[in-house]
Amino acid sequence: MQLRRHPSANCECCGASLWFGLKDEGKGWKVVSECRNCWRDVLVQYLPSQNIDDEDEAYERAELMVQSG
Repeated sequence: MQLRRHPSANCECCGASLWFGLKDEGKGWKVVSECRNCWRDVLVQYLPSQNIDDEDEAYERAELMVQSG
């Protein structure tokens, strides 16, 4: 899974920037967010593929999910 640096979300524990990525789960994606400073998983949620046209749109939605925590 390739992780992207979130433009504005920070770790609640150490304040470092969060990284997030998508793992294909067949009918959707697992959204994973982690802190690369203290190495903790911050968020793991499921994003269903319905009404999503491509992977870029999935990343945009994942970014919003991480931002809202």
